[in-house]
Amino acid sequence: MPDVILAAFAMKRALPVVEGGMREDGKRVGRLGTVIIGTVEGDIHDIGRTMVSVLLKARGFNVIDLGINISADGFLAAVKEHRPKVVGMSSLMTTTVVEQFKVIQALTRSGLRDTVKIMVGGGALTPKLCEEMGADGFEPTAHGAAELAWRLVRPNDEGPLPRGAFA
Repeated sequence: MPDVILAAFAMKRALPVVEGGMREDGKRVGRLGTVIIGTVEGDIHDIGRTMVSVLLKARGFNVIDLGINISADGFLAAVKEHRPKVVGMSSLMTTTVVEQFKVIQALTRSGLRDTVKIMVGGGALTPKLCEEMGADGFEPTAHGAAELAWRLVRPNDEGPLPRGAFA
C-alpha cells in the first residue's frame, strides 16, 4: 500500500508537467467539450479518477475534476454551472455505488439527465449495475474511460481512434 500511495503522489506532482507539454505540442484541450468528473460521496479514492482526468485532457476534453466525496447536489450544481457533455462518476467501494444512483436520480428530477451522457467506473461496479442505474456507459480502466467518453460524444465515429488521439 505505501507504494501505491507514493505512486499516486508522484503522478499528481507530474500532472502539471504533462499538461504543459500537451499545450506546447498544440493539443486543443477542450475541443470535444466539457467533462465533469468526481468520486461520489462517501468515497475518498482518487488515483483512478485522476488518471482518467489526465487521459480525457489528452484526448481533447475540458475536464472539471470535482475531487472526492462529492454529493449528488455537488454534481447537480456543477452540471448546472458548466453544462458538460459528459458526467463521469467513480466509486471504488461497494458501499458508495448507491451514490451514483442518487446522482442520476438528481439529474433526472432536475430535467438535466437528457442533456448529458453519464459514465461510471470504479472497482465496485459491473456492467449490470451500470445498466440498472441508467448510466450510458461503464468502464473499469482509465484508458477505456477516455475512449468511452470519446464514443459518447462522437457516436457516429467507427473504427479505431485517429492516430495520435492520445498524447
